[in-house]
Amino acid sequence: MKRLMRLFALLAVFVLIAAACGSDDDDTSTSGDDGGAATTAAPDDSDATDDTEAPDDTEAPTTLPPPTEEVTIEFWHAMADDLGAVVDELVDRYNASQDVVTVNSTFQGSYDDTYNALLASFE
Repeated sequence: MKRLMRLFALLAVFVLIAAACGSDDDDTSTSGDDGGAATTAAPDDSDATDDTEAPDDTEAPTTLPPPTEEVTIEFWHAMADDLGAVVDELVDRYNASQDVVTVNSTFQGSYDDTYNALLASFE
């Protein structure tokens, strides 16, 4: 059970990293202080002037400008054999798709070894 929880925690970290690398270009329906919930309302519930107002240009941009130097991410994983080859292929495809961020995929051993390396990196 403890090993399963560690695996789940590691998977959650990878999912968060992947989500952070994603783009929100298609996500224009969420905003506000309600934690990102959709702000679409039925036409009879909304004020007519809200739909026709121009966007406020004084708001801060939602995306950061591209970095001025190359960014390198160290990606530790515990995938050996065939799964390790798949991870390496995905990393190679990502690195070939752009030239701003470089991901270095590093096999850390077993899940326990990877988890211990992660904990040691926080100290």
